[in-house]
Amino acid sequence: MDLRISTVDADGQELKSLYRWLSRDGMLMRHAQVSFEQADRPGEMGGVFDLINVLLADASAVAGMGSLAVALKTWRGTRSRPAAITIEHNGVIITLTEGSEEEIRSLLDRLSPPAEGEPGDR
Repeated sequence: MDLRISTVDADGQELKSLYRWLSRDGMLMRHAQVSFEQADRPGEMGGVFDLINVLLADASAVAGMGSLAVALKTWRGTRSRPAAITIEHNGVIITLTEGSEEEIRSLLDRLSPPAEGEPGDR
């Protein structure tokens, strides 16, 4: 499972801070590879933006998603004015603006892989 995480902040410092936080989270790193990358902006020639790529192994994707959700919520709690966090996977885009329990539950529901025997569509 490949997740692309970005933030909306003018200088990119919030995204860099989030990357450092995630890459130092022991529980998340048991289930994921985290990297800081640049990607092309869709529809713009030469435009790029920074993002965090989180790659979860299929076998541990559920545990990894839980660890990611906890890490995101904890990081947001350390910020005086946390930036909105956008997470994308297979065309599904979720934006966390508050980090509330409802947003975290929605993140987990919409991005977690289906349980064995469930249909693949969410």
